[in-house]
Amino acid sequence: MRACRPTIRELTGEDGAAVDAVSAGLSTHSRLVQYHPRLSRLTTPARAALLDLDGRDHLGLVAELPSSTGWGAVGTARLVRTGPDEAEIAVEVVDRWQRRGVGLRLLAELGARAESLGYAVLHAFVLPENRDAVRLLQRAFPGAVPCWADGVIHVRCRVGVETHDDLLSALAS
Repeated sequence: MRACRPTIRELTGEDGAAVDAVSAGLSTHSRLVQYHPRLSRLTTPARAALLDLDGRDHLGLVAELPSSTGWGAVGTARLVRTGPDEAEIAVEVVDRWQRRGVGLRLLAELGARAESLGYAVLHAFVLPENRDAVRLLQRAFPGAVPCWADGVIHVRCRVGVETHDDLLSALAS
């Protein structure tokens, strides 16, 4: 499959349709590995939490591609502050656009934004069966360290180890 070049922009509280589209594009398996067993469908409170953004302590990004009906959301990424210079991150890409570069672009942009906001460490929590997500995080954040913690893989990503601008430039070429 060829890589795609989605447009990445900041998610806003008005982007409920984008969050809904990405959620609807996830298979049961993708939803399980993304949200763990906690969420079998996007609930109203979960949707509200995903859209409660301030651009600093809770930042969201959306990847969009042109379609015959306009721009369509194919992925999202988010960052939620967990400490003075640390945040938890997550990324999701609709099934039909997985393994085409969308997740890597989202994470590269999220890393660049995190660096500009002064974050030093980003954390991701991944189910053991989702090794693809661990590899994706290691590509987006060179030097990312995965380790076992409470039945999940905790991936610790240092911000700014390799500039995210370099990764974004490489993805654009």
